[in-house]
Amino acid sequence: MSRTRARELAFLALFSLPHSTDLETVLQSLDQLPKGEKLHRNLKSEDQDFFRQMVSCIVEEWYSFPAILAPVVQKVTKNKWRWERLGKVEQILSIIAYYELIRLHQPPQVVVDAILDLAKQYGEEGSRKFLHGFISEMLKFFPPQ
Repeated sequence: MSRTRARELAFLALFSLPHSTDLETVLQSLDQLPKGEKLHRNLKSEDQDFFRQMVSCIVEEWYSFPAILAPVVQKVTKNKWRWERLGKVEQILSIIAYYELIRLHQPPQVVVDAILDLAKQYGEEGSRKFLHGFISEMLKFFPPQ
């Protein structure tokens, strides 16, 4: 398994929120998914560390992300949408993109490609286009340091 798979599993685990912001509960919910045979435990050690770090950090800060990312949503949608109007898939993928790009300083093209692939797999028809614009605008709001 790869970092791509770790990122997808993080998305699936986070999709179970906001019913719980307890990491163990989130991981247990991932185990309940179809074919969920403790999938996060089948990752290579470094990918499992990446997965656990991403999920635990995002879960820990879950309620702060709307305030952090709302200005970016408003900019992308020309003040027509609020964070709450986004679908759950778009919210979670936006958070993962923020976490990887701004907090972990991952290479933008790698993260953009991964987020757009997940949007294609799990999102609505316009998800990819929105997320591409969102990530571009987010990088302007939070320039790499």
